[in-house]
Amino acid sequence: SQARSARSASARAARRCGRGGRIAVDLPDADALDELVRRWPPHGLVRIEADDDAPPDRRTRLAAEAEVPAWDRVESDLGLFAAEHLVDLVAVHAAVAIVDGRALVLPGRSFAGKTTLALALARAGATVASDEYTLVDAASGLVRGWARPARVRLAEGGSRREPVTADVAPVPVGLVAPLRMQRRNILDHHG
Repeated sequence: SQARSARSASARAARRCGRGGRIAVDLPDADALDELVRRWPPHGLVRIEADDDAPPDRRTRLAAEAEVPAWDRVESDLGLFAAEHLVDLVAVHAAVAIVDGRALVLPGRSFAGKTTLALALARAGATVASDEYTLVDAASGLVRGWARPARVRLAEGGSRREPVTADVAPVPVGLVAPLRMQRRNILDHHG
């Protein structure tokens, strides 16, 4: 009875919709809901509890006794789904920092250095609005960030969060500087 109740609460609690899309998150128990709420995307999804049998467009699962990498995957799945279903905003895979009232937009693939550069900009005094997505208002062209703590990948796997981002009002773009990761052997340049 308690297990059935937890499964029911888990399945209901995690459905969201945005621009008609539905995602379901299967949780191991009702206690995982607090962590799910903490990791919920700041834009693009509206959390609903659905008792109907409408199939979701996407489903993500969290295993029992999930560790941080599993939560990171669920958070990433939710963020991508939310970014794909935004209304009136276009998500660009880019860090964004505000310098002198203008946005410095830093698009790049995963591992291109967006978070590393965003953290360096924060240390230099810039206001970091996001290390993951820049949101462009389709009507005005103004940009804002996907404000949630920056996700720093750890060498041993997993990640940690750095609270460097700020929720800022939309601003005009000052510069777009695409990032590209280059893998080079340091010895190639000194030897």
